[in-house]
Amino acid sequence: MSKGTIIYIGGFELPDKNAAAHRVVNNGKALKTLGYDVVFVGIQKEDTSKIKKHSFFDFTVYSISYPNSKSSWFKYITEFNKYIDIVESHKNIHSLILYNLPAISIKRLLNYSRKKNIKIFSDCTEWYEAPKNGNLLMRLVKKFDVKYRMEKLHLQLDGIISISKFLHNYYSKHNTKSILLPPLVDTDDKKWKKKQVNYNKKVTDFVYAGSPFSIANKSAVKDKLDVIIDAFYKELKFNRNFHLHIIGVTLEDMLSFYPILQNKIEKLNNNVTFYGRREHVFVLDLLKKSDFSIFYRENTLTNTAGFPTKFVEAISASSAVITNSSSNIKDYLAEGKNSFLLPNDNSKSIEEVLHDVLNLSIEKKKEIKEYTNKNNLIFDYKNYLNQFKELLN
Repeated sequence: MSKGTIIYIGGFELPDKNAAAHRVVNNGKALKTLGYDVVFVGIQKEDTSKIKKHSFFDFTVYSISYPNSKSSWFKYITEFNKYIDIVESHKNIHSLILYNLPAISIKRLLNYSRKKNIKIFSDCTEWYEAPKNGNLLMRLVKKFDVKYRMEKLHLQLDGIISISKFLHNYYSKHNTKSILLPPLVDTDDKKWKKKQVNYNKKVTDFVYAGSPFSIANKSAVKDKLDVIIDAFYKELKFNRNFHLHIIGVTLEDMLSFYPILQNKIEKLNNNVTFYGRREHVFVLDLLKKSDFSIFYRENTLTNTAGFPTKFVEAISASSAVITNSSSNIKDYLAEGKNSFLLPNDNSKSIEEVLHDVLNLSIEKKKEIKEYTNKNNLIFDYKNYLNQFKELLN
């Protein structure tokens, strides 16, 4: 017998079109395992006023249109009626989980849930800093939205699903019920099936997969991919037996954002490949076949409050990770076994770490791969059921 229906609402694009979708689906699987029915209300990029109803992963999914103009954007950040229509079309509602929903929508849904005696939670995965560029009105609205949502509204909810220790500590300190929940995976899904690895290959393969920056907003840099490319360029004089696979950005986008890198990328030539955006399965297959995942993050509020999905996916795909310390990833890594830490403040040392990794013996690389193969269940959702019980009870 079902324990009730949980309506999960937010800016995720199911089945697998953004990191948010992967997070909520695996959270949904955990909730389903605990006996709840889960209904998702996400977004679609198609320009239509109609709500689409689908079925993904045995979940009922509704998709509303994502804003593509200023007027539709203001309507989206105050949305309420569409959500309520969906909620009231289902019976035995246990709770609402709001994934990074805009503040006004949260406030309206909070008022509704209190009248109906429905629990309401936030799945909080970000704390964005105030935007520095763009339309002044939109910047002010976004600044208000973040501050009101993070510092006021979340404290009034029944609990928070915090993606990072930073968020978990913040809300716990403010006497708000919080569970610490990194991005999760379902390792029983066939896409995580392990692959045979060639330990004797001469070339060491590295994968960067993600969206390092926004072409539209030059100040929005998530990952310092330029630092990684520069380190590989400087390694050319010592070693050419490496290949850097870059997924999520094209060569044209990279040079548009960092024109100063053109000469270095040309010198790297066959040692680097830009794939652009590719399917999630392609990313995972390449991670499984490669030796290392690599990325470098700036020390910002956004990165500290978030948690890198690419770290979770690499570990779950049995790939060791080369990265600097960001968020609370140190809680999940074993340096020298499934990871190598880059320094946060000295780019020369980044080159030294990369040089050391490229000079690892075949035996050491085999030892690392065997360790990652045996320890790839860290983020499996089945290991986090008690956290969900703690939140919902």
